[in-house]
Amino acid sequence: TTFSAPAIALRTDGEVDVVAQGPNNSLLDYHSSSGSRWVLTTIAGKLTTFSAPEVAIRSNGETNVVTQGPNNSVLFYWNAGPASPWHRNTIEGGGALTTFSAPSIAERDSVPGPAGRPDQERGRRVGFDPDTVLR
Repeated sequence: TTFSAPAIALRTDGEVDVVAQGPNNSLLDYHSSSGSRWVLTTIAGKLTTFSAPEVAIRSNGETNVVTQGPNNSVLFYWNAGPASPWHRNTIEGGGALTTFSAPSIAERDSVPGPAGRPDQERGRRVGFDPDTVLR
């Protein structure tokens, strides 16, 4: 059961990740390959998630999730792929009351410019909140 609007991302191998706020303000990840059963993983336990999350899959397969955390903080979760453990960083907050809406996330790839420099960047918007774009 989910308690927020879900966010969805598609991997290059066809696997789908769906993240949502779960019971008791937890953070859940549902993932499945085409034709397979859905697998549920708890990214973060109770009292960690206070908004609808956003998700992005990087070109290296890393899953990135961002959400509003306790005390109006912004929390960033990542893992190397579906079978990898989840890690967490606090981007902003920790009691400072800095975040009052669901954050968004985008994937950013570098495109080599002259002499191999990453002069240009391509951004693929993943979230729906135009006010906040992270990473």
